[in-house]
Formats: sequence, structure tokens, C-alpha cells
Amino acid sequence: MKKAIAILCVLMLAATCCFVLAGCGSKEIPADCPYIGTWKATKATFRGEEASIDEVLGEDGKMIITLRADGTADFSSSDETGAATWWLTGKGLKLKLDDAKSSMKFTAEGDTISMKMLGASLYFEKTVTVNDVAEDVSDVLSDVGGLVSDILG
Repeated sequence: MKKAIAILCVLMLAATCCFVLAGCGSKEIPADCPYIGTWKATKATFRGEEASIDEVLGEDGKMIITLRADGTADFSSSDETGAATWWLTGKGLKLKLDDAKSSMKFTAEGDTISMKMLGASLYFEKTVTVNDVAEDVSDVLSDVGGLVSDILG
């Protein structure tokens, strides 16, 4: 009897661990996730003092990240470009370049996301792309077409 109870306890513990790990390891990104889109570094601080992007990232300082709903991303900086993957965290997101061993942690702060690196903080703002505008125009035209159809129909 003790052996059966021990086996039952081990099975219950294993099942619980599987459920917990499955929930924690989920990288599914909701379609309406506010992080999906293109983000550009627009502000920087170094050791708590405001600094220019060029001071932190180099002479032609830039850093742009495009996050897609499928968890893939593009990363571009003054001296590096590449593909990446990203996933949600409790306070923002993490991004890992395909050829990197570690990931970059981004924290959400209102309409911006930020990351810290080597004593500096970079703040990113979401940019509007031509595709974003085209989707919005398409939605409006579809709505107008539906209204016209209702009025005439």
C-alpha cells in the first residue's frame, strides 16, 4: 500500500511540474500584443544623465527593432543587423539575436520600451510604417464600403 501511495505521489508531482513548466515556457504572442511593430531608439541615459543616442551607440547611432506576431524579429544597429526571436516576460519582453548566446531584456514604460546595457539605458518609441498606414486605410475603406452598401442596399 505504501508503495502505491508513493508511486501516486510521484506521478502527481510529475504531472504538476509538466503543467507549471508548460505555462511558464509558453512563447505564444497574442495578436493584439502592443509590442508588435517597429521600435526605434530615440533617447538614452548614461549613468542617470541624459545622453544623445550618438554618444551611447556611436557616431551614426541607431537601433531599430521590428517585432512580429510570430515571435520573429529583425534587429538593426549602427554596426550590426540580423534576425532574432522575441517573447513576452512579466514586465516587457526579451529579444535574442539568432547568433547570440544571451538575450536583451526590454521593460515596458508607458508607450516606450527600454533596455539597459553597459551603464546606459536606451528608450525606444514605436514608429509608424507605410504598412501600418496601408492597413489603416484599407480598414477605413472597407468600413466605408460596408456603410455605402447598407445605405444603397
